Amino acid sequence: MTMRHGLAYRRTTLLAAPWLLVLCSCSNPTGGSTGSNAPATTPPAAPTAPMAPAGAEKACQGEPVQYVVGSQYTPELGDKVRELSGSTVVRVLHPGEVVTMEFRFDRVSITVDATGVITQVTCG
Repeated sequence: MTMRHGLAYRRTTLLAAPWLLVLCSCSNPTGGSTGSNAPATTPPAAPTAPMAPAGAEKACQGEPVQYVVGSQYTPELGDKVRELSGSTVVRVLHPGEVVTMEFRFDRVSITVDATGVITQVTCG
């Protein structure tokens, strides 16, 4: 019985060996599958900060409005920041508020603390 067990093991090993070779030859050396025989390419460069599209008339400029940091936020001050920064959209960010992270070239974001004091003014 021991001899028969040994033959079954050898037969299974011999039948599995060709499949193992086929599977190994199909894999990509980097760990993934390319689906073709094309050589692996380098990954694309990291994206840079989005630029304002051509013809954009209202792109935010944050430097002219930094003087408002430390001031109490009011809707009138928000309008003034929007105008001076060249933005078309103003967004006020409160503590703990969930916000989207997409970049908008025409938006100025005003961050306020729990008491309504402006702590940061950024574009995007």
